[in-house]
Amino acid sequence: AWALLLVANARLRGQAAYTVAVVWGLAAVFVEQRTSTLDGSTVTAWLALLIAATLVIQTVRLRRHAHAAVVNAQV
Repeated sequence: AWALLLVANARLRGQAAYTVAVVWGLAAVFVEQRTSTLDGSTVTAWLALLIAATLVIQTVRLRRHAHAAVVNAQV
C-alpha cells in the first residue's frame, strides 16, 4: 500500500489535493489505531503516520522539482 501511494503521488506530480486527501485518511487511521486495544494497533498507528510524513515529503520534493523546471525553462 505504501508503494502504491507513493507511485500514485509521483504520477500525479505531487498534486496537493491528492496529498491532503491521503494524509487526512492516514490521520484517521492513526487516531483509530492509537485508541484501539488490539495487538499491533500501536505499530499500525505509527506506520500510518510515517507513511503520511513520507508522502508529504515526496510531494514537497515533486513540487519543488516542477517549480525549478518551470523557472529553468523561462531562463
